[in-house]
Amino acid sequence: MQAPTDSLYKFIAISGLIGFIFIYFDSHRRYDELYAKVEDDQIKIAELSATVKSYTNQKEYLERTLKSLDESQATRRERLLKEYDAHMSKVQGFEVALGVITATVKARSERSKRLDELLTRYKLFSGLFLGLFVFGVQMWYLRLQRFIDAKEKVIPTSEAKESRLKDRLPKRGM
Repeated sequence: MQAPTDSLYKFIAISGLIGFIFIYFDSHRRYDELYAKVEDDQIKIAELSATVKSYTNQKEYLERTLKSLDESQATRRERLLKEYDAHMSKVQGFEVALGVITATVKARSERSKRLDELLTRYKLFSGLFLGLFVFGVQMWYLRLQRFIDAKEKVIPTSEAKESRLKDRLPKRGM
């Protein structure tokens, strides 16, 4: 009859191993996903910033051109005003998008700080689960398996007795 603690020690060891593996892979997966999103947003911010800067330069050019026009160039002035209005609506749209992405990056930066804290906790839990695994295996071996191994060496099984007996008997047909 096996001691009931045999299953308990094995359960502790297996639980510790499963917990360690889960914590290790889950924390790294979440960490990598968040940083990939932050990097993507930073690229979008750089692209939008360059676009806004380009449109701002074009806006300044249109403003200078409009100031330099006199009353005799009214048709050109009207065309430039329409272009200026269309241009300004695009600039405002890009500025809004830039603001949204900047806010998203700030929120993700806060999340990444929390994730760094969480990663520290994950490391602590990983160590705890690994320790639990080692404890379970060690207790199982020291308190149970060692004695089972010693008992099997002292009391040979019936199969072992039969094999020794076969070795001692003379073989037929020789």
